[in-house]
Amino acid sequence: MKNAIKSIVGGVTYVTYYFKPLSKALLVPVAVSFLLRLAHLLPDLSRETVLFIDFLHWIPYILIAITTHKIILEGPDSVNTWGINRIGLREIKFALSQIVIVLFTLPAILLLYVPEIGFFLFTFAAAYMFGRMSLVFPGIATGNQMRFFDSWDATAHHQIMMFTAAIVFPLVIYFFTGVPLTFKGDSVDRR
Repeated sequence: MKNAIKSIVGGVTYVTYYFKPLSKALLVPVAVSFLLRLAHLLPDLSRETVLFIDFLHWIPYILIAITTHKIILEGPDSVNTWGINRIGLREIKFALSQIVIVLFTLPAILLLYVPEIGFFLFTFAAAYMFGRMSLVFPGIATGNQMRFFDSWDATAHHQIMMFTAAIVFPLVIYFFTGVPLTFKGDSVDRR
């Protein structure tokens, strides 16, 4: 638990220290993310259009994650002042790694069938696996490749810290950029 608290304090310290370069570099992807959430409010969207908007929404999140990793791990000069503005091989690797982790967590879906607590068990198991394999992401962002199994081994003694760093922080970011509009937008009648 002490490591988890250190992780939270360290993360907040780095974000505070790099607030100005982070805010500039993340302005465009956060604005795009917000606009894509607003697009959910448009009337008479087909299910296909909603899925396409959701797919597009994945792009700014990838740019936010890579930019944040690069600035915190390599300094503000590691990206342009206004952040990463194109999709390249690094961003594609990042997205494919997210898909691979989802595939690794698919067996946990069986936990959904446990009465009363299945959703909680599934969420915890998926988050645990994601946290343990998530060191591949800063590796991809900085060009220092790390395999999934290397990440699993490296996080063996830091499981709570990794859960906190890989799950809690992204959920907080998602809450501020997506959830309030998602609830309202998803209530729109989809045909």
